[in-house]
Amino acid sequence: MKKIIILMYSWYLVYPSIAHADWRKTRWGMTVDQVKKCIDRPEIVPETSDAQYNNNIFTGDKTLLIERNYIIEDRSFDVRYVFDGKNKLKAINIVGYEGYYDIILNSLSGKYGKPAMLEGGMLPLAIWNLPLKHTTIKLERLSDTVIRYEKETDKL
Repeated sequence: MKKIIILMYSWYLVYPSIAHADWRKTRWGMTVDQVKKCIDRPEIVPETSDAQYNNNIFTGDKTLLIERNYIIEDRSFDVRYVFDGKNKLKAINIVGYEGYYDIILNSLSGKYGKPAMLEGGMLPLAIWNLPLKHTTIKLERLSDTVIRYEKETDKL
């Protein structure tokens, strides 16, 4: 029981900062150079087709920075910073081993409550909408477990 409480508390400490795009002191709309100053080991991702293909999770993303092997709860994740057409921070993908999905689902549910949408099956998906924080959190298990934080928008 103590281990569960410690795990939930530890995730609670990590996730409030992510929800505001404050991951490593970043903010939505920051430039690549501004984000680089906020992270310890920024790795630049070229805008070449091959580099983008190898580093993007979702079609249309433009990942320009990665922080590899970021440790959360003794688990390794790659933090991928996604930018828009004007090279402003628009999303953060935190990518880890596919087996992390259930642990992260429980942790995020403990912090944010029941997901607004929850789908099971081979490719499960959970979505939390945080209107007060102008953020949407999506948790998916694809070939990896992906936590995506993106600015909430009212665009169709």
